[in-house]
Amino acid sequence: MSKLKKTSQDSKIIITLFIIFFASFLIRLISLSQSLWLDEATTARVIQQYNFLEIITKFSPTDFHPPLYYLFMKVWTNVFGYSEIVLRFPSVIFSLLTGYVVYIIGKLVINDDSGRPRDKLGVARMTKEQTGFWAAVFFLFNPLIVYYSQEARMYMMVTFLLTVTLYYFIIVCHAELVSASDSKSRSRNKFGMTKA
Repeated sequence: MSKLKKTSQDSKIIITLFIIFFASFLIRLISLSQSLWLDEATTARVIQQYNFLEIITKFSPTDFHPPLYYLFMKVWTNVFGYSEIVLRFPSVIFSLLTGYVVYIIGKLVINDDSGRPRDKLGVARMTKEQTGFWAAVFFLFNPLIVYYSQEARMYMMVTFLLTVTLYYFIIVCHAELVSASDSKSRSRNKFGMTKA
């Protein structure tokens, strides 16, 4: 019986995630084909006029942005072309991927997932899944995030890479806390940190 309940709950989670991400994807498609503005035109010019080596040696020394985005866009446009939609679509993809990582991070911040955990006052807290959903919703439907996910610039790629870095930082910190709590020989101060 519990296996059937678990399967039903998993399917509800998948359907909810699909609805959230599909709606946010549709919102990002609005105005994706409008003409390029100055900074986006710079991106288009760089990836059309420079080869891979020239992006690093000729363009990057005069620009204050790192060349990874331009190198990625050079590969992307060699495969898919140079239209406004094609130039902006990687930002859409990176913003959706970031939303998924935010969902995973949201699930990590809740320690107990036994039904509806309660705090000291008896108020029901959110479960891991609920926290992940709300974190993803607040990120994916944030107007500023939607705006920048429609630009042919490196903003969403950087946001994705920083969010993945945050995820791994949380994983490492959690592993450190678990290993420190397992170690009986370490002494702790009143804040719970190990003494050197």
